[in-house]
Amino acid sequence: MIAVENVCAWPNLTLMRNGTIIAILHNQPGHGTMEGDVDCWASRDGLKWEKRSTVTRHEPQTIRMNHAAGLARNGDLVVLCSGWTNVQQPGQPKQALFRDAILRPWVLRSTDGGRTWEKRETFPAPGPGWSEFVPFGDIWAGEDSALHASCYQRNSSGPTHLAITEDRRCWHFRSNDDGWTWKPVSIIGPRHSETDIFPLGGKCWLAAARDNRAGVDLIRSDDNGATWQQPQPVTAKGELNGHLNRLKDGRLLLTYGVRVMGRHGVCAKFSSDDGRTWGEPLRLMSTGVPTDCGYPSSVQLASGAIVTAWYAKQTPEHKGYHMGVTVWEAPTVMRVDAASDSARQPVIEILHRSTIFEHTGTDSKDPANTTGFNHAPSVVLLPDGRLMTAWYSAPFEGSPKQKILSAFSSDQGRTWSAATTLQDFEDRADFDPAFAAAGKRTFLFFSATNPLRIYFRASNDAGRSWSPPQEAPVETSHTSRSNGIRLSTGELLVPLHRTGTRAGGVLKSRDGGKTWTRFGNVANPDGQGGEPTIAELRSGRVMMFLRTKDGELWRSFSADKGETWSTPEKTGLPATSSSHNLFRMRDGTLVLTHNPCKPPHRFPLTLRVSKDDGATWSEPAVIADRPEQAGGWQVSYPSVAELPDGTLVVVWTQIKSASRELYGDIQAARVALKPVTFK
Repeated sequence: MIAVENVCAWPNLTLMRNGTIIAILHNQPGHGTMEGDVDCWASRDGLKWEKRSTVTRHEPQTIRMNHAAGLARNGDLVVLCSGWTNVQQPGQPKQALFRDAILRPWVLRSTDGGRTWEKRETFPAPGPGWSEFVPFGDIWAGEDSALHASCYQRNSSGPTHLAITEDRRCWHFRSNDDGWTWKPVSIIGPRHSETDIFPLGGKCWLAAARDNRAGVDLIRSDDNGATWQQPQPVTAKGELNGHLNRLKDGRLLLTYGVRVMGRHGVCAKFSSDDGRTWGEPLRLMSTGVPTDCGYPSSVQLASGAIVTAWYAKQTPEHKGYHMGVTVWEAPTVMRVDAASDSARQPVIEILHRSTIFEHTGTDSKDPANTTGFNHAPSVVLLPDGRLMTAWYSAPFEGSPKQKILSAFSSDQGRTWSAATTLQDFEDRADFDPAFAAAGKRTFLFFSATNPLRIYFRASNDAGRSWSPPQEAPVETSHTSRSNGIRLSTGELLVPLHRTGTRAGGVLKSRDGGKTWTRFGNVANPDGQGGEPTIAELRSGRVMMFLRTKDGELWRSFSADKGETWSTPEKTGLPATSSSHNLFRMRDGTLVLTHNPCKPPHRFPLTLRVSKDDGATWSEPAVIADRPEQAGGWQVSYPSVAELPDGTLVVVWTQIKSASRELYGDIQAARVALKPVTFK
């Protein structure tokens, strides 16, 4: 659709915190050939637009048109804007119209949603032999509390001051005062110009940079922009410029213009692995004729709709420069279908099964039956290569005699040692053991009643001895359950939740487990978020899966190592109201073990894998099922560890719950994943 007529645009979209879409655009109907400025337009839905202000006031014989825009940390709009002069420069021949010299960028800021603006001329000067900087793309707040943007410049040496050459380079800029002053940090691309940068999470950034072949390269930084890796092409010649954003389902969206004969318009691609691989392009707009077009910018609304703005000189609907908008929905994330030619299902090979602990009785009222009900196992690979598993055991759940037992395996889970008592507070129910491996040190977290508290112990000798229990710094009515993880940056995270399937969170340690701090209060709109399980993604973000009561798994993300969490969203994965397990293998594969059935059932126990950080999942493969069709059976509460050879050991509980019988066994299986392509 035609959003704004008679503007060359080069639009930049920013989604305000109140949901308003702001478009910063060049306000003249020419490609840098007449005096002009950048304007601010606003929309609630991408369909109806109104002008709010003119951002810049150009000087005579100049044009202000090149810009970057985004939000400051306090929510203000920030715009960096440069342009060109038509005044001949001293000692230089006259250049083409409005191409005599690049203007130094202005810094502009609005505290009222783009209605009024304050200007400051604080942008740094270029180095010798190079032009002024030209801002482009989005301005983002990083996890380092700074703002980040990109600018490019041209080599101005030679017989003419601004002869257009292939000598261009794009820079990563940083502001430490929320956007008022800026300084160059590093060169993103040595032969690149208009560049859009995007924060992947943690210290990871991705840049979509226009190269000297008129295509787009992706350039990655894993150290907060201090250095940038080798450029990798993501579009063909004539497909430019690129804009990056992340969708609510976790995928990256790349939108870009196409100026290839017969294909002029705007296209989009999706990546489920933070830009390492991309799907086939999706066409969003076609001009119908060869023309000046492209420079898209995209935001996703709370409804899930994507608004992509672009410019064109001519389309079937309008002749003359204009800003167009396409409002669209992203294709649904593909769920694997075994009937599909390209489907990949993880066929699991059960290498061996074992019973770790078998119940000693079935009558929960028998005083001699102290270990009849066994539940909620966790498993960990110890520093010496052995496996250790722990679970709670009692005549019935919640008994004051309830204690935590443990067993070890030295042969990859084929056989297990006799169970011994690992933790037993007198006249209190100990339950929900969880491990956290931290190099040569292993932590055990568990909960106990009267009062309900979380405790932890540590072992420096692969589980042979343990420190005395210490109370975790968490208010009462919280419990542990799933294993903790060690982040790639060294911090430890251990999931926890409030009892009653309510809000999940984490305990975090920055000092190897000496001290712990609680973060997060993650729940769906119904206040449910129990027994969370977490995994670090390739980008450095942490993903949390939550137990709820609506028959579906929910998830949340943290981009700051577990300290704050996104609003939970549905995954589309069916699940009963039970504990599930999310585990990341060494190669980055995510493994989900859970019960994909409707409440209150807890069978079968299945395994899924994801190769793209949870954007898509395989069909479930059955690990275990109820041994009989009747009798109140469940196979649930899984935990996973990876062996050095890449196979997995899965442990779970098999429970019989009937009117006169209550017992549970702890079982295990060693599993190899065998991906097979169906044809």
